[in-house]
Amino acid sequence: MPQIKCSELTETSCDFVAEGATAEEAKENFYKHGGESPLHKEAHATATEEQKAAFGQKVDEYLAK
Repeated sequence: MPQIKCSELTETSCDFVAEGATAEEAKENFYKHGGESPLHKEAHATATEEQKAAFGQKVDEYLAK
């Protein structure tokens, strides 16, 4: 089961782990968490398109490991 550990990608102390039956589902759960969590909500909402693209690439690379 693919999973994304928030602390490893965001360099925060967040202990959330997004899981899914597929990598795409894990990514959806991870991004949903970013938009809803008080810890990440502001950064998620104010990210530029360039920042979003760079972070998306980082997430894809993480899942490819």
